[in-house]
Amino acid sequence: MARLEWFVWGTIHEQFYARWADWFELQDHQHGVILWVLDRHHTTLEEALFRLDRRLSLGTSQDSFDWSDLHEAALWRDKGCSGVPA
Repeated sequence: MARLEWFVWGTIHEQFYARWADWFELQDHQHGVILWVLDRHHTTLEEALFRLDRRLSLGTSQDSFDWSDLHEAALWRDKGCSGVPA
């Protein structure tokens, strides 16, 4: 299991991810992005939105991707927001 996948579904974070529908409205477009950050770097909302916009317009890159780009990850298919834009 990939370390990121374990962090999301192998720790307490699974409880939060499982309740996403309690806090967020269903979107008709991609509204999530995974990004690598340097140690001790605190990503701003503006930076995250920039990377999401770049992923939507240019496609997957090394610094903006989603679960489907992590081929070794499998739990997101069963436990994630399958069938729901994320």
